Amino acid sequence: MKFYKKNAFTLVELLVYTGIFAVVSGLMIGILTTTLRVNQRESASAEATSQLNFILQTIQRLTRESSAIIVNSSSTNMDTDDTIGSQQTRLVLRMKDSSETDSSARDPIVIYAEDNIIKMSEGRGGYQRVSDLTNSRVLADNLKFTKYTQYPGHDTVGVDIQLTYNSQNPDSRVSRSLRTAIARVSAATFDSNLLPGADNTYEIGYLAGNQRWKNIFVSNLISTSNLLNLGQLTNDPSSDVQNGSMYYNTASSTFRGYKNNAWANLGEGLWTASSTDIYYNTGNVGIGTPAPSAKLEVSTSSG
Repeated sequence: MKFYKKNAFTLVELLVYTGIFAVVSGLMIGILTTTLRVNQRESASAEATSQLNFILQTIQRLTRESSAIIVNSSSTNMDTDDTIGSQQTRLVLRMKDSSETDSSARDPIVIYAEDNIIKMSEGRGGYQRVSDLTNSRVLADNLKFTKYTQYPGHDTVGVDIQLTYNSQNPDSRVSRSLRTAIARVSAATFDSNLLPGADNTYEIGYLAGNQRWKNIFVSNLISTSNLLNLGQLTNDPSSDVQNGSMYYNTASSTFRGYKNNAWANLGEGLWTASSTDIYYNTGNVGIGTPAPSAKLEVSTSSG
């Protein structure tokens, strides 16, 4: 009769194998978890970076095409800046195609943040169009604009942006920020009336600061009658004048010009007209002599 020995795991061996399996499984799970976490962060970072680049490129393109840069924090102000050099929440870009009746007009373009979304508004009135520049995958934590003016160069706008990936997972809440400056490169172009904000208040050029326009070329100063209308005053002004200044005096019904640092009537000499006559009240008149000694002195030369 033969006896066979059966081989089996002992309790110690079973515990050892179980421990090895547990260690290997833990390592594999750790590697997989780390890989997934890294992939999530990379995906979140790529999304935030992509949208940040899109925002920057859009602002750069529109700023360079604009006729004027306005920076303020008012939802209704499209014409004036708040404090130059300080951060504001809205960038207003004035474009050359301005109309309240044209559905394709873009002026003004406004870029701002609302409810953690960066938005862009185009046009005005009933044709105003608002679009989102960022989607729900990111949150706009910060959007600030700063205007810098450096004459004679073009205006520059500083942009400060921060986007954060929108996720409930803290490991995926990746933030990307950017600070840059963009200069306007085109000259101001207008396709509508250029009007001041108040009557008799603003100037074209600035005499006191010696900031003058060199030449002005126009087709018609007054489109209906082609007339040049000068300023109308009742008295000679004493400030902001220089040789060559002119105006129309409504009190004396005369044109007045500033010459040799004094005001004088334009187009008039020493003679005074009266009906069909002319006369001269003071001084002498000389013909052929530069120093007449009588009211009328005629000097002839023998030849």
